[in-house]
Amino acid sequence: KINLTSKRKSKPLHLIDSDLFTKKFDYANNKIQLIVLLREPISRYISATYQNLNMHFDNFDKTNIDDINKLISDGLKKGEHITDLDWWFEKELKSNFDIDVFEDDDLIRNDHYWVFRKANVEVYIIKMKELNDIFPIFCKNELGINNVELLQSNIGTNKSYSEKYNQTKNNLLISEEISKNAKESKFCKRFYS
Repeated sequence: KINLTSKRKSKPLHLIDSDLFTKKFDYANNKIQLIVLLREPISRYISATYQNLNMHFDNFDKTNIDDINKLISDGLKKGEHITDLDWWFEKELKSNFDIDVFEDDDLIRNDHYWVFRKANVEVYIIKMKELNDIFPIFCKNELGINNVELLQSNIGTNKSYSEKYNQTKNNLLISEEISKNAKESKFCKRFYS
């Protein structure tokens, strides 16, 4: 609904693919392994805003950087960088798989990643910052796959908006209050303490 009523007026391909997969997959009778990648909330919010500029601006390629930074600053002041994360874990993991990454005591920490297991579901959580170093070890230990090479894609510096994105990352002022609220969130306390 959000995408269809946005300036985009369409559903992104990853949601279309997800719908098709969901209709064909037998969740009750198959083992499910999910890999969730984490990113520090403020950086993730800035990146996500740029990724979805077409939801906010009609002609996003020609949008002024000041307008983009205002959009980001306003969202950060409202705490969207935290509420988005809380919503995602609630909607995607807790409601679908009954896994509460903030409250479940069966969290297992292995070599810089976390594992949650419940019934036929395994959720692995890895920090993006450590992904290049950890992913080959993770694949060997958890998936039994050796010699994995991680290929990078969907990199902000390779996007059409990379110049503006770098300007925002280098020049956007983050208030102490925004930073403090992020640090005190249950997300940061759980995964970035």
